[in-house]
Amino acid sequence: MDEENSDMITEIDRKKYEPFIKDLIHEMLDIQNPDIEKEILSAGRFVSVSRGEVIIRQGEVSSELMILLSGSVRGFLNVSGGREITDCFAYCQGDAVTGCGMPGEPSLITLQTLSDCEMFGVPVGTLSNAAKKRPELYQVTLRLFVSAFKRHWEHKILLNHSSASQRFAWLEERYPGLIDRVPNVYIASFLGMSPVTLSRIKTKTRNEAESLTRDGEAAVPPANNTPG
Repeated sequence: MDEENSDMITEIDRKKYEPFIKDLIHEMLDIQNPDIEKEILSAGRFVSVSRGEVIIRQGEVSSELMILLSGSVRGFLNVSGGREITDCFAYCQGDAVTGCGMPGEPSLITLQTLSDCEMFGVPVGTLSNAAKKRPELYQVTLRLFVSAFKRHWEHKILLNHSSASQRFAWLEERYPGLIDRVPNVYIASFLGMSPVTLSRIKTKTRNEAESLTRDGEAAVPPANNTPG
């Protein structure tokens, strides 16, 4: 994590989220060894990160794997002319906040918080040591990153082979609730469209949903209150 603005990153009470991280270790990483669980928890840190903080910059190597506990994070590419292209989001509890690369490799994107966030960070070295003690952990970790890469490729294919309306429908299906938590400018960038186009599609989708609701209500026959 970028420590340039260390006053924006503070340690928080681990009691609040430690049960969730234990479940994550057991369920997602399939670790049942109490010694490895203890090693990960004791080496990790629970932190609060202020809105607008850069977690890692494109090209940097992260020393920690961060797990989102609350809040939302945007990943973006820096391109020519100082432009930023939104590449991904983390907004669900348990999301890995990763730079689209394997631990210990340079990040392909910059990660920045969109709101005040709480996270759990575990040193990459600790995960490597745990994998040596339990080799199958490496395979589990690899599957997690392969799954993340598949999501990224799905997104890239969508940008090149789908209409703007289809991309928006995909977003609502794959990222439920995100549209209400992230500024339109970032959503539009992620979907490869202008904010104006996104606003038009949102309005059209909302109007169609309201029309269907009205039609459904009109189709319901009135209750028969005539005494039998």
